[in-house]
Amino acid sequence: PPLPGDHETGEQLYFTGPSQSFESGDKLTHGQSGEVVGPATTAAHQGNGLKMQFPGNKVAINCSLPRLSREKPPPLPGDHETGEQLYFTGPSQSFESGDKLTHGQSGEVVGPATTAAHQGNGLKMQFPGNKVAINCSLPRLSREKPPPLPGDH
Repeated sequence: PPLPGDHETGEQLYFTGPSQSFESGDKLTHGQSGEVVGPATTAAHQGNGLKMQFPGNKVAINCSLPRLSREKPPPLPGDHETGEQLYFTGPSQSFESGDKLTHGQSGEVVGPATTAAHQGNGLKMQFPGNKVAINCSLPRLSREKPPPLPGDH
């Protein structure tokens, strides 16, 4: 049977989702190309995903079709790179999930922001201790550690 999305085994596709690491040490990196090795095998991706082998990974990873592309994804906003460490310069905030943004904390760029409010002007950032990556607007990110906010002790 044909593979989802009219793709072929051996075809090179780019991963366009946010970067993520797995307990095994394998990882998905935004913008990295990998090889189609077959249809996705997890229930969540069946019929709408492919099993991809990326360089350096021990096993092939199931990826959803919307996160794969024949075209290399565009550069990240602000000329930033996946894996770059940036500081959060906005006011600290907490989320219901327990995740938080802390003024002055550094985090890792994992890809472009995915919410409409931040698209083209934001990055998806993974901060230490958070369960998920958070969309941040470019004006609230900096390569330089920011000074403390007024009133911070």
